[in-house]
Amino acid sequence: MSRYPRSTRRMIRLTEEEDRRLVAHAQDAGLPPAVYTRLRALARPTPPRRNAINSDVLVHANRAALTCSEMAQAASNVGDLAGARKLHAAAAALTDFVQRLIRDSKGQ
Repeated sequence: MSRYPRSTRRMIRLTEEEDRRLVAHAQDAGLPPAVYTRLRALARPTPPRRNAINSDVLVHANRAALTCSEMAQAASNVGDLAGARKLHAAAAALTDFVQRLIRDSKGQ
């Protein structure tokens, strides 16, 4: 659930060219068109864009951390506590890596 739930909807009409431009600007900013439109309409700055490589790394590292956590739980369930500890450590290392990558990308 969103931290700030939104219940009001606004419909706007755009020409095909306006829509193409809006989508292109949103993609350049790394945001969904609705978020980009809301930020721009409210005169709020768009957040700095993470570079594409960092975004891909974040996605894959998050997936890998989740997979390690699931494997650790499965290992623990079958009594392989040593394997579970190793997998938990791998998940923690990946989570730390993701957090450092996010922190470092904010400094760009």
